[in-house]
Amino acid sequence: MKKGSVIIDITIDNGKVIETSELTTMEDPYIIKHGVIHCGLPNLTSRMPRTTTKAISNFFLSYILNYDEEGGFENMLVRKNEMKQSLYMYKGRHTKKIICDRFGLTYHDINLLIF
Repeated sequence: MKKGSVIIDITIDNGKVIETSELTTMEDPYIIKHGVIHCGLPNLTSRMPRTTTKAISNFFLSYILNYDEEGGFENMLVRKNEMKQSLYMYKGRHTKKIICDRFGLTYHDINLLIF
């Protein structure tokens, strides 16, 4: 990336997406690596709930509009990996391993729960 670019890793607390990201704090909200500014504040989306809600709603709207074409929710999970990865619970069972490990919850593989 170009020097002066900014990365805001909103998934830092669920396993980072950017290789060079690091967890930061409110006291030191960013670090600079290779001339690129990195922000890795945990749970950043909860600090701006209205914006987060709008972004998530816009993301899922495209899936909801195609719900009938996919043949239902379970078929969407089978065909769209990003849908599976976005779930934290399915049919009352925890499906996000990193969260289960962090809080000592029983993890259930989503691939074994579908259908």
